[in-house]
Amino acid sequence: MVLQPESAVDPRGRRRLGAAAALSAAAVVALTGVASCSTAVDVRTVVARSATQTVAQKTADLWEHLVITAGSGQTQDITSTGVGDFRSHRLDMTLSIGAQHGEVILDGTTIYEKLAALTSLTGKPWVKIDLNALGNAAGVNGLGDLLRGQSNDPTQGLQFLSGVTGPVTTVGHEAVRGVEATHYRVTSSLDAAAANLPAAEQASIRQIVALIGVHTTIVDVWIDGQGRVRRYHYAFDYRAAKPPAGVPAGALPKSMDITVELYNFGALAVVALPSATQTADLAKVLDGAPSAATTVPPSAATSTLEGLLLTTLPPGYHQADDSLGQTGPSDLAKAAGDDGGPNARQVLLFDQFVAGYQRLWTNGTSQIIEYLYEFATPKGAVAYGERQLADAATPPTGDQVTPFSVPTVPGAHGFTASGTDGPGDVVMFSRGRYLAQVVVAGPAATPKGVAALAALQYERLPSA
Repeated sequence: MVLQPESAVDPRGRRRLGAAAALSAAAVVALTGVASCSTAVDVRTVVARSATQTVAQKTADLWEHLVITAGSGQTQDITSTGVGDFRSHRLDMTLSIGAQHGEVILDGTTIYEKLAALTSLTGKPWVKIDLNALGNAAGVNGLGDLLRGQSNDPTQGLQFLSGVTGPVTTVGHEAVRGVEATHYRVTSSLDAAAANLPAAEQASIRQIVALIGVHTTIVDVWIDGQGRVRRYHYAFDYRAAKPPAGVPAGALPKSMDITVELYNFGALAVVALPSATQTADLAKVLDGAPSAATTVPPSAATSTLEGLLLTTLPPGYHQADDSLGQTGPSDLAKAAGDDGGPNARQVLLFDQFVAGYQRLWTNGTSQIIEYLYEFATPKGAVAYGERQLADAATPPTGDQVTPFSVPTVPGAHGFTASGTDGPGDVVMFSRGRYLAQVVVAGPAATPKGVAALAALQYERLPSA
């Protein structure tokens, strides 16, 4: 995924299964929602019992559909299926993100991810992510709770039922995976949900409230004839969100929509953790990664990128050695160093960064600089491009940025930057899995000239 992404984070993590497993009768006495009872008290009692009975089944198969809408309006669908063992507080889920597939194991507050993009960075099949350690590595106060609260743990939404307020609406009767269930709609107060949970479970919900500035959410829940939760759905709107210090607004999505189904209760479920020899600890990878000043050796991915770089240049320019100005191949650490943001590594991981390449050409007075990055999916390229554009829109004090149109390149953004480093023209665009930035700095810089180079680069990139 997250990111976003981690992203996606789109650096984005998962909430532990313990929240669901800890839903005892004492934790859910304020639940409301479903039953064919005649009074609100009876409904709340039955719903409280349904949460307890769901967890009391010890295991369940799980299906989740997560839709993330970015600030640009683009959506990313993530579907996961797997099994949860409520006794050991573990989940094992297979993820599908477009054409990409992977596996995620959740063990309390620790996540194990098996994704091709991460394997290419660490050399290990699995990556271990300790959410608390990741928050410390990012240097962002509260990031651990935020990641845990915005996880893809399909059992997370059960905790919101502890904050149900107001009337319960009976929507109807529907079959969920062939089992008849009653569909109810309730309003959940996130503040009440936090207050009604054990102290150890409150932090993540309070972090959500602080982040998105919304105190209630609508939850749809389907309960079967034995009082067990069969499906639930909720959504979050982040348009008014205020990220924690150190997390740029562009790192947050526009909204998230989550639907979860639970079925095959009580079946045998064995969730085994990956061995240490097959696992790379992400916190150690980030802490021990080389700085951006370190020369990065070429790889198969960067060699492919090098073959896609510009080859047609204005007369008089010659290619500089790749060691000059720290150009040449880029791995995760170098790309994060070039980004310069405090959470750059997490964002690049969430957006599924694969590799990068930088090249410099000069004619003695002016320079042409190109950055070409590859991501695992087109959405990752678009998302990281939005981050770069947001940074460009807020230049250092004294600098000025003036946008210009680039009609020759679909979806491209152009701007002229002037400051203490002198004038420069920049065009940034994505095509397929690739994000390109072409810069002309010095007296030769003109919007028309850099747009022509960007058009040549656009034609050299695959569209998928």
